[in-house]
Amino acid sequence: MGVSTSFVEPDLLNPSVSEIIDIDTLLSNAHELLGGIPDHNASELPTSVPEQPRTNLPDLGHNVSAAQRTWLADDEACASALANIAKRFVKAFFEHIATHIPIVHKPNFDIATVPSPLLLAMMACGAVYLSEHSVAVSMHAVAMQLILEHERTAVPWMTDNESQTWTLQTYLLLSYFAVYCGDEEHVTQTFPHSVKEALGDLKTRPITTYKDWVRQESTNRCIASTILLGASIASNERKVLVPSPVLEIGFALPSTTADWLKDEASWEAPAQALYGDDALKSILAGQAPDLPVSEFGLVTIVSVILYRVCAFETLIEPHHLELYTSLGEQMGGAVRILDEILKRRLSEKTLDLEAESVTQCAKSLLNSVFYHLYGSIPLATMKKLLSSPTTLDSPVEISNLLVETCSPVLYKALIRAADQLRFDCRVGLKYIRKTAPLRFGPECAISIYEGNLLLCWYLQFAHSHLPPGESRNVLTTLIDEGFAEVEDLRVELQGQRVNLPLAICLELLSDSSVWKWPSTVSQRLGFLIKRLQAMGQISIDTTITTKDQNLSLFMPVSNTHHSGQHTPDVCHGAEKVEIQDVVITMLPKPWQCSAGWAIGHYGPWKRRQSIYQLD
Repeated sequence: MGVSTSFVEPDLLNPSVSEIIDIDTLLSNAHELLGGIPDHNASELPTSVPEQPRTNLPDLGHNVSAAQRTWLADDEACASALANIAKRFVKAFFEHIATHIPIVHKPNFDIATVPSPLLLAMMACGAVYLSEHSVAVSMHAVAMQLILEHERTAVPWMTDNESQTWTLQTYLLLSYFAVYCGDEEHVTQTFPHSVKEALGDLKTRPITTYKDWVRQESTNRCIASTILLGASIASNERKVLVPSPVLEIGFALPSTTADWLKDEASWEAPAQALYGDDALKSILAGQAPDLPVSEFGLVTIVSVILYRVCAFETLIEPHHLELYTSLGEQMGGAVRILDEILKRRLSEKTLDLEAESVTQCAKSLLNSVFYHLYGSIPLATMKKLLSSPTTLDSPVEISNLLVETCSPVLYKALIRAADQLRFDCRVGLKYIRKTAPLRFGPECAISIYEGNLLLCWYLQFAHSHLPPGESRNVLTTLIDEGFAEVEDLRVELQGQRVNLPLAICLELLSDSSVWKWPSTVSQRLGFLIKRLQAMGQISIDTTITTKDQNLSLFMPVSNTHHSGQHTPDVCHGAEKVEIQDVVITMLPKPWQCSAGWAIGHYGPWKRRQSIYQLD
């Protein structure tokens, strides 16, 4: 990728940069830093940062003392070391980040001419994968200052297409870094810039040369990545940050991974491109597009569907069940087609590492579509519990959180989650924990914890309340087969089967050697498991059937008289009923929840399957 001459400005660098990062040579003398790296086209383009005078380097001439020679040698060694650092971080970027956020064209990449903000953003992301987090954070901060300063001083009518492309690439990588390293302040600062740049770059330009194609393909992939990141944020945090013009995807979908990695000698101009709006229109109609969909094109379309579903969730309250049901019916055909395309792609044995990484990203996103489309209400419930486990101390809050109304097609979300759980357990939790952070993007972790939250909700609160049938039998089989693979976790949880999905998810996301966000979720899962364990096993639940209605009754097993009677503490508003010398407390309605159990000020209420018929 080339560099516009408009980028090279004498006052581009922030004078306080050296106070932020401890490798000021990287910024004040980029040409020297990168001098040891092969230069493919440096003669054609200016260096990314103009060389500045080294005021701390005296003119030694011929009268050089031994001490001065040693100091000069050390200085040159430092520059060489920094050049190696740059190469190492960039290599890590292409090996790991570029496999799932493929927006920088590796065959055409020249480290000696890439703009400094983009180079530093790439190096920051690469440093994360080398577990050099402090360096990564420093580079991210410097890149932020450089790109914001460049935007402040850039002349709009002098900004060319190449400048737009690298600016969008930089903002995207900075946003991606901020999202998954837990820097929410910078997310709100950089991602809107990414969206703005994407909106300004939506137009399609004629392609006559390889250089034209690389520029246009890079732009298309940047817009697609903007949608991907926006959908991931919406799924995880229910924040709607992408405007509709970007979601209309009126641009050519990204090419295949194989075409994207071709150099100029092997490149052939594409005969026909599949445009995103045409593909989306076909899929929403329940039909496959006329042209094949590439790996990253599939990610783009699934991201659009996920974003639309999540945007719906932010607008519609959970009690409008009929609207959620209607959305599920409207999107059902699209989800089915996308699932068929994905299954065909996953069955292909020719996927290389980069294509596999992108395809797995599409699978994770589609899993989240299932969870939000068919299990939105319980998923929102469990996310509230995850963010605030102390909610379990309040019976009224439980009553508010555990909404009894659920989608009639809830089993679609639960079966999808259970199938993924079984797959993960069979592959091996420890293996996935160690390899997944290096092979797949952190956005894939979102569907992992969403699916396991749904399964925990089912086992904890809804297992005996959802209607029986074939779907329930399938779900039970999938869960049992998955749990059979992780017997060691069951032992650790002392047989508490209901918490096993959370423990599995905790294991999968516990690695903190790369991105910060997944391990943060893992820690929160640990807190939630402890709260649920503190509640005790659910063992006693008395249901009384009257002529008019079914009432769930709750009793603490700890309060047992010598006569053998269970006499629960009476909460405010409770009503006592005596049946065959057994004293039963009928809890007031605010204490009741969909699972037939509650937590009161008097300790855990436990569950027993007993039915009494009242005349």
